[in-house]
Amino acid sequence: MTYHKLILGATFAAAGLLTKSGGDCLVIEPKPSAGHEFLGALAFGTGYGEPLFTTEAAEFYQQFQEKGAMHRGKGCLFDCASLLNAKLLNKNVLLNTSIVDIRPEADGFCVTTHGVKGFRTFRATELVNTLCEEGNIFKKSFHAWVRPAAKGAAAPDSVQLEPLFGAFENSYIVKLPVEKDCTYPEARQRLSDVLKNELSGFRLGLSADCFALTPKKTGVFETGGIVQMPSCGFQNPLLAFDAGVRFAERGMF
Repeated sequence: MTYHKLILGATFAAAGLLTKSGGDCLVIEPKPSAGHEFLGALAFGTGYGEPLFTTEAAEFYQQFQEKGAMHRGKGCLFDCASLLNAKLLNKNVLLNTSIVDIRPEADGFCVTTHGVKGFRTFRATELVNTLCEEGNIFKKSFHAWVRPAAKGAAAPDSVQLEPLFGAFENSYIVKLPVEKDCTYPEARQRLSDVLKNELSGFRLGLSADCFALTPKKTGVFETGGIVQMPSCGFQNPLLAFDAGVRFAERGMF
């Protein structure tokens, strides 16, 4: 199948790009849900007081505010998946679809994928990658939501706990730095060990379904004709969304 525009990753940046893109655009997402770079990773972000430059992002901000998702520059995004999904509604989005190969062609790119319908090939004139490539990972961490098992439970300084607010007050996001080659099962085991030892006074509420990634290179740049816009490189999902809208508005996509 042939599209004019192809976006890798159903991210917040991708949702911003889609606001200014016509129907001749396809999003390919390897994971089974959208917004994994913030929502699935339990990486709720900071800098929610930073300026937004587009009307679309300002409206998105109001929706986040109505959900009680922001407080003193920090986020608590447990209830925000529906807001992102609404942005992707009626768009061409393939979830749970692995990207097998990307091959440059004279008039664009040929992308081979694998999903529930087997191997498929898509062609596009323009390609934007909103995922963080393996070679662009600076550091990664594994996050989980934990709650004290009893009043007065304390954690050592060696464990990073980020307090939440609102309906999730008195609970925390624990952030465990891991090596770049750490696998998901290894991270889960490390979390289990921490809960048994350093955080024995806490109980697990939810573990992330993917890693929180920090890219070496952020913003918008190009490699091999592919526009790179790693969504996880923005401070929070609203800034990522805003960047996607602005990039599309400039007519570069």
